[in-house]
Amino acid sequence: MKIKFLDAKQVGKKLKKLMDSTEEFYWAIAWATDIEFANSLLENEDKICQLIIGTDFSQTNPEVLRVLQEVENVHIMQSNGNATFHPKVYCFVKGEKVYAIVGSSNLTKGGTYRNEEASVLIEGTLDDEPLQEILNAVSSWWDEGCRIEDDWLNAYKLRWDNDQQHKTALEKPLKIYQPNPDAEHSDLLFKTWDDYVVALHEAMNDEDETIKERLKTLERARKLFANGHFDELNEQQRRAIAGLTNGGNLGTDLERFGWAAFGNMDRARVFNDAIKNNGADTIKHISRALDYISFTGEIFENDYINFKREFMLAFPNGGVAIGCTTRLLAMKRPDYFICANGANKERLAADFGFAPSTLNLDNYWERVVEPIIQSRWWNEQRPANDERMIWNTRAAMLDVIYYEW
Repeated sequence: MKIKFLDAKQVGKKLKKLMDSTEEFYWAIAWATDIEFANSLLENEDKICQLIIGTDFSQTNPEVLRVLQEVENVHIMQSNGNATFHPKVYCFVKGEKVYAIVGSSNLTKGGTYRNEEASVLIEGTLDDEPLQEILNAVSSWWDEGCRIEDDWLNAYKLRWDNDQQHKTALEKPLKIYQPNPDAEHSDLLFKTWDDYVVALHEAMNDEDETIKERLKTLERARKLFANGHFDELNEQQRRAIAGLTNGGNLGTDLERFGWAAFGNMDRARVFNDAIKNNGADTIKHISRALDYISFTGEIFENDYINFKREFMLAFPNGGVAIGCTTRLLAMKRPDYFICANGANKERLAADFGFAPSTLNLDNYWERVVEPIIQSRWWNEQRPANDERMIWNTRAAMLDVIYYEW
């Protein structure tokens, strides 16, 4: 037998060469995402003797499975929750000759081109025991697998679609958040839920009524959003949500809430004029932007990017500070967003490890939202006691800690 080491690029090139020059394929692959390679396999359908593809963790692209679905000798290994199907074995047979690529390379662009991979090419004959064992292993896995049925593939596609945004987040490089030297809560991201609640009360000197008033304001804002789109609200309701209260005349239903909390935007002249302008295109763009932020469920970075793009259409000439924008976000989804404004930005930036003057809409998600939703206290289970209202608004309520009283 001959044994040769292969890196990712060498694996890709060797696979293509062996697909052309051999007669039978026996493959067992943990994950497959390369649709181009799947189409090449389809062109060699008559050579496929046993091919099994894993589906654990929704890593395999369903379009690859759809390409190969009608190939009789292609099986899938469904996730069973007990063990991960993880082999990467590519066996080729031509007469008595056997070629086996075994290592870390999945059937992906990364595995066969970009990644740092380690595989070996074993060349021998059907009489070589190690190659017999490899072929037997592929056959055993293939027997455990099953054909790709429509109902299963449709269900798998739904799960795969839902998992993509999580994968995008997981693929981002790890960012280490280092508080500035003047940070007051350098351990903020590592606090338990109980520690977080204690920090809120300490910031308010245990004045529970102030916290309750803020919670009522956020709850009222959420109810306004629940009743319709932003452009369907009347001027008084829009002003309340936007933190524009200096003009008064909000009406008795709104004036009893503390709308000036979480960012008073009365001095933001461009923003002020836009919010008051009934029926203007500006309001429509703001409303469409907020529609990208779902009322319930998870919020992903791409949702924020879509929001930002649409919101900027409302103010093509600029003139709207980040406080105005994040105020609206915090009112709609106080569990994800905090209004970053002049009254809290300096202390917030110190704990999160950036210069306050550098915060803008382009980096707000990375610098503020990501550390919040990765923090220990944010991810703890929703309490069943009276603290559940704080939990529902736990990002926006950081303003209690960082506001310069």
